[in-house]
Amino acid sequence: MTATAQPTRTAHLIRSDAEAIAVARTLAERFAVEASVRDRERRPPFAELDEFSASGLWGITIPKAYGGAGASCVTVAQVIKIISAADSSLGQLPQNHLGVLDILLQTASEEQKRYYFAKVLQGYRFGNAFSEAGSKHAGAFETRIRFNADGARIEVAAALQERAQSLLAREPDVAEIGVAQAEAAIASREALLAVSNAEFELTGQRSPLPAALDEPLRWKYPLIGNYRLNGVVPPSFRSAV
Repeated sequence: MTATAQPTRTAHLIRSDAEAIAVARTLAERFAVEASVRDRERRPPFAELDEFSASGLWGITIPKAYGGAGASCVTVAQVIKIISAADSSLGQLPQNHLGVLDILLQTASEEQKRYYFAKVLQGYRFGNAFSEAGSKHAGAFETRIRFNADGARIEVAAALQERAQSLLAREPDVAEIGVAQAEAAIASREALLAVSNAEFELTGQRSPLPAALDEPLRWKYPLIGNYRLNGVVPPSFRSAV
């Protein structure tokens, strides 16, 4: 999770929901002027994006305690609606940034919140880092971690599965067991998808995959990271420890 390069200018500080709506309407009027031209010429809205984040709208979800407007979900939806009506390309751009802010609000330490929220209020933006450079599509992850011991290659998925099973037998900490199982599930899913992709590339068909792969696991990543890095127990395990 990394902030962008130094903003070209310090962002305006929005103080209320009403101000956020007013700023969005003013921006929308300007963005609408050449929206169709940008689409027709396939011209990325770089200048408009900088103006968008400098307006302060990208920081309106930051709580008042950290210097933001603490805008409601309704206000955020209205802001996105107003901007999207003027230029839908610009309207969808803040989604990952706002998602990162929500993750920080839910899982970050106080020090992390103060640091990153202050950066956003200055005009910094968070970007999407879910995909690998050079991959065939957004869901293709080629990076793998492998351990070598006594000449035998142990895949991470298998190692994590074994670790989770051993914890079930001896570990009294329910949170540790739950996190280990989640890590194993994520690694297993990635391994199965990698094998399936390789099979498709070689044969043009895929073997049926387990229904368990349909479980959305992406939301568990920040919870696991917060537990491993900061010792914060995931909410779903707190009642059991």
